[in-house]
Amino acid sequence: MTFGDKIRAAREGHHLTQAEVAAQLHVSRKTVSSWETGRSYPDIGMLVKLSDTYKLSLDQLLRRDPNMINHYENQNTLSKRSELISHISYYLNIVLLFITIINRLKPMPFGIHYLSVVWFLNVIILMGFVDYHNFFQRKVNRILFIVCAIVITIAVLFLNAPVLAKNPAYAAGQAFGSLTISFFYVISFLFILADHSIAGNKQ
Repeated sequence: MTFGDKIRAAREGHHLTQAEVAAQLHVSRKTVSSWETGRSYPDIGMLVKLSDTYKLSLDQLLRRDPNMINHYENQNTLSKRSELISHISYYLNIVLLFITIINRLKPMPFGIHYLSVVWFLNVIILMGFVDYHNFFQRKVNRILFIVCAIVITIAVLFLNAPVLAKNPAYAAGQAFGSLTISFFYVISFLFILADHSIAGNKQ
């Protein structure tokens, strides 16, 4: 018996409709239907909830369904790969941020400029691994983000004020570019401080 057959039989045995199960699990009825027909599988957390709802052990749900076991094995492989990439991206961010800042303060040989582009792209990649809900749940992260954003905005406007008076169009473009770069500095720095929110770095 497949996983879908098992949960459908268990649901009917408890005299529940797909809509009632969906309401209990806080998912859509189509999701429950998709599980029962084998078009998709629940994640591990939802699998535990199904086990509790139908009073079936995880072993009973998973046994004798090679397709489902293969699904979770593939998910585990992808999770490990994602964890490895996030670790590499996180530590690469630290190194590249340091090099980029040094290069801004004291320009290095031309080849080093390419590392700034790599840093920029790496920050974008790192954004995909951040648990933003967990990140902004911490009060200190919210405060740091707001303070950094305000300070950098004021600093950029102040530094561009003389140019703005002489050439507004040029200064506006320069200010926009500076704000964009500064935004990535803030994000990159906060990612270093909040490594617990990066996928793969969570404890």
